[in-house]
Amino acid sequence: MDPGQKAETTMTTHTATTLLAAVATVTVRLDADAFEACIPERYAAELTKVFPGAEVEVKRATSHETRLDARGEFDGADVRIVARGRSYDVLGIEDAPSDAAEDIDALVEAAWDRACG
Repeated sequence: MDPGQKAETTMTTHTATTLLAAVATVTVRLDADAFEACIPERYAAELTKVFPGAEVEVKRATSHETRLDARGEFDGADVRIVARGRSYDVLGIEDAPSDAAEDIDALVEAAWDRACG
């Protein structure tokens, strides 16, 4: 490379949408009330629209709290989206957008409303 030539760098922009597309598996454990209020297969089908390409499983929780655990890989890094109740965290991506957790919460809530609302 010429000393005056700048090296090209590739920067990947992380958005909630790209993070959701990177997810390969999603496990949702619904608290007893939520599990009884919804058909798990219908909710799983709606979640596949939020997490395209992911294998989604909806189960009854053994605790009194609904939890979501989504795992995948993005640009060679492990990505994990975890939620307890309505509190979401994006793990494994240092430069995840600050509003990603809120965006994901809104999309998952909309899936719930469509499936179980």
